[in-house]
Amino acid sequence: MTKGFSWRGVSLRTRLIGGGALVLLAFLAVAGAALQSAHGQGVRAATYARLQGTVYLLLAGAEVDAGGALQMPTGFAEPRLSLPGSGLYAGILQSASGQGWQSDSAVGMRLPFQRDVPVGEWRYDEVQDAAGAFLSVSYAVRWDGPGGGVPLVLSVLENKAAFDHETAAFRLTLWSWLAGAGALLLFHAVHAKASPATMGRMTAYLAADNLSDTVPVLGWAVDTIFPGHLMAAKALQKDIEARHGLPEEVAFERSQKKRRLIRPKAP
Repeated sequence: MTKGFSWRGVSLRTRLIGGGALVLLAFLAVAGAALQSAHGQGVRAATYARLQGTVYLLLAGAEVDAGGALQMPTGFAEPRLSLPGSGLYAGILQSASGQGWQSDSAVGMRLPFQRDVPVGEWRYDEVQDAAGAFLSVSYAVRWDGPGGGVPLVLSVLENKAAFDHETAAFRLTLWSWLAGAGALLLFHAVHAKASPATMGRMTAYLAADNLSDTVPVLGWAVDTIFPGHLMAAKALQKDIEARHGLPEEVAFERSQKKRRLIRPKAP
């Protein structure tokens, strides 16, 4: 009968190293997930702000004639609105008449522009239909023209592919750096036969450093005054020095510094 695995034959040092590695992996996973989520929210907010600027661009160019018909310029400062299939699309709906206008970029496409938006309200959505997935910003306004107020719903869509590509690239870079930095330091610690106490300190430093990155603004401040990866490396260095001593030139330089500090001043 085959016996199951038992920790009895494993040394205390190996157990501590294994436990520390598992704790570090757990902290890195939590920190990575939080950072990934925060980055995604930041990119989404920046995209919505840019699309909102395009809505203002439409408002600046829109005109309503005496008959209540919407008049739009032939070109815009945003060149993608004039390029068919560019990924950036704009539409304006006249709620009362059901008539509308679409940018040249939307020629030949049926896009999910918003229709029911209360006047004076902004909407930020992620919409999807047969044409694909889009990030959408819409705004409704009552336009005062010669013939009276004309309700308009202005919508701007951007293909979500660029957003997905940016967040995916960040996710790959993030996990690569987190895993690589932590694994490299722990590898050197195991290779140098660091003590369990040193391994524990290194794990704590790395975990605290990565968790602090999940807090906006505070994380940047903590990184400035608490460089966890550097402190973990120094902990390993001190452990090696304590067990093997300093290189001769380093030991000589430090002894000279100590002598200068304790040398009595001349009267």
